[in-house]
This record gives sequence, C-alpha cells and structure tokens, in this order.
Amino acid sequence: MEGPYHILQTIFQIVKNDSRPETYPCSPGEIILRQSQDWDLISQHLQTLMSEELVTMKKLDKYAVCITAKGLEKARSLTTFPQQHFSFTVSHAE
Repeated sequence: MEGPYHILQTIFQIVKNDSRPETYPCSPGEIILRQSQDWDLISQHLQTLMSEELVTMKKLDKYAVCITAKGLEKARSLTTFPQQHFSFTVSHAE
C-alpha cells in the first residue's frame, strides 16, 4: 500500500468506531504513535490526502486531522482483510 493511503488507513483505524468518524479530531500525536515514519513524511502524505479531499486539517488549539466521507469510503475499499474460516477438531487422546 502506498504511503499516503497507509496514513489514511491509520486515521481510519483511529476513527472507525466513533459514531461520527468524519468529525473525530484526530491529533497528529495519535497518527505518529501508530507510524514508524517521521512527522515530515507523515505531513507530506497528509498534504497528498488533503489534495485528494480524503482528509481535512483544522487548526484548533492544536492541529486536528479529520477524515472526510470520501476518505472513509476510500479507506474501507482499501481494507481487504481476507476472511479466515477456522475449524477446530477436538481429538480425545486416551
């Protein structure tokens, strides 16, 4: 997955359980804690995501990143975890 979309997935993971994920003010610190990249690279990726209208950035007391409806849709399309079906067999050793 490309860098900017990896950041989008990270933001999605942070906000996905919120009742209104597109209004959740995700802090840069929340993103940094989940990434192995430095802030300069994360910031570049955020600029790319903003140009694609997948996230917005607001200046509150601190900066806050919000995923857009378009960003939620894109992140969900990137989430392709294979469905795992397990069956456990119990053997009785006597």
